[in-house]
Amino acid sequence: MIKEEILDNLQEFVELSARVFLDGNPPHKMCFIISSAIKELLDAFDIKTQIIEGEIYHTDWYHFWLELEDGRIIDATAGQFKKPNGDDMPPVYVGQRPDWYITDGLLILE
Repeated sequence: MIKEEILDNLQEFVELSARVFLDGNPPHKMCFIISSAIKELLDAFDIKTQIIEGEIYHTDWYHFWLELEDGRIIDATAGQFKKPNGDDMPPVYVGQRPDWYITDGLLILE
C-alpha cells in the first residue's frame, strides 16, 4: 500500500526528500550523495532504482541520477542545470530521460 502511494506521488516524495537532505544548501555537486540517499529510501519500500552516471550534454559536467525499472529517471538535483534552450530545469525532475542527459549505460549502484 505505501509503495503504491509513493509511486503515485513520486515527484512530491522526491522533492520533500531532497529538501530534507539538502537542508537549505544548494544542490551543486550533491547529485551522488542525494541520489544515494533517495535510493536507500525507495529501496526500503521495495521501489527498485539504479544510480546512473552520465553527462549533461551542454555542460560537460558529469552527473548522477536514479533510474526506475520503468525507464523514468529521478534527478533530485536537476535545478543546478539549464535546458539546452537556456530555460531552467525544475529543482527536482521525475520523468523520461531528457535527450541532453547522456549516458553510456554506466551503472554505478543497483
